[in-house]
Amino acid sequence: MVAVYVHRHDPPSLRLVLSDDFGQSWHTDDELTFYTSEIGTEAGASGPRQFEDFWQDMMAWRFGHPRGLLLPDGDLFIAYYGGTTLGSTMEWVRIAF
Repeated sequence: MVAVYVHRHDPPSLRLVLSDDFGQSWHTDDELTFYTSEIGTEAGASGPRQFEDFWQDMMAWRFGHPRGLLLPDGDLFIAYYGGTTLGSTMEWVRIAF
C-alpha cells in the first residue's frame, strides 16, 4: 500500500510512504520526498491555528493535492500542484518500484 501526502511542516514537501501490512504501520524512515517547496514555510505550518485562520492559510498554499494512479507496468503516476509566489502549475512525477 502506498500513501502520497502533503508535509506542511519543515521542510515543506510532498512525500510517498509504503506499508506492507495494509496501512497498520508505515515505513516512515524510508519515505520518499518527490517535491520540495522552494518558498519555505507556508502560512499555518509553524504551529496551532484557529479554524478561521486555517481557511485563509489554504488559499495561500503553493503546493499540494497529490493524487496517485497505479500504471499497468507497476509504476506510480502522481499529479499535484506546485509553484512559487508568482503562480502555481500542475506537475507530475512517475515513480518506478
